[in-house]
Amino acid sequence: MTVYVETTYLLQIALQGPKPDPEAQAAEQMLSAAEAGRVRIAVPAFALAEAFSKVGYRYVDDERVWNALRAESERLRTTVFRAETRFEIRPDLRQLAARKTGETNRLLSLAARLARAGEVVPTDYSSVGEGPFISLTYQLYGLSEKDAIVLHGILSDLSRRNGEPAKCFVSRDKDFDTQQVRDALSQHGCEFRGSFKAGLQWVQDQLAGG
Repeated sequence: MTVYVETTYLLQIALQGPKPDPEAQAAEQMLSAAEAGRVRIAVPAFALAEAFSKVGYRYVDDERVWNALRAESERLRTTVFRAETRFEIRPDLRQLAARKTGETNRLLSLAARLARAGEVVPTDYSSVGEGPFISLTYQLYGLSEKDAIVLHGILSDLSRRNGEPAKCFVSRDKDFDTQQVRDALSQHGCEFRGSFKAGLQWVQDQLAGG
């Protein structure tokens, strides 16, 4: 039994907050099932790279906002109304840097767990070299080039595993949740689930039926 995941799966686990998150919990349970040898989790290498990039972009965006807040705080502090308003913002960029480091470390730990318990689907030459072709082909699916490369990697792996039973692609990315994508997966005997709770249920159903 194989479950394919992509960037949203990685970020759901790595970026979960202190409050209970049913989707993150379901994603974690699927990984635990893989670590117990009950399911194979496969993630495209490109999705791993994209997850790390998104963490970096979050930091850049937050830094830009905090710098704007700091500039506004300084402007308000020096106006003639400062005595009345006493308005001041003191953003601390060290907090942002610490958060980025923590998120990056959690992603690294998650990648290591996936490498041990699952499989990283390589982004081979065809996935990259056929980039323009992928972009044109998957316009029918309304996918970006990044999502097209992820899907192409999954479909390539599926084609190498024709005949193997019980395969499912699980993603919360709504761009993948189209009939065209479902049909492309179905040609390789692969189902689709649009949430990690639904993906976990699929795994549990397969285990119960097996």
